[in-house]
Amino acid sequence: IDGRPRVGARLVAKRGRWQGTSLRYTVTWQRCRAGCVEIATGAAYRARARDRGARLRVEVFARNALGTAAALSRRTPPVR
Repeated sequence: IDGRPRVGARLVAKRGRWQGTSLRYTVTWQRCRAGCVEIATGAAYRARARDRGARLRVEVFARNALGTAAALSRRTPPVR
């Protein structure tokens, strides 16, 4: 995840490296406190006031005719 985890900041997810052909990607953003919940989809996310104190992470799904694979990012430091 590129960007500083601060309220109002725009964060950008990196897909990472995948192998395969005809891959389609989906990115979901998660807010993590005691557990993690999905809060948005897309390559970018603007941190909101409700994210303050939580950590963010992304889950990237890669799909093609052979199936789907997923990968989780590391969590950001707490949103300030």
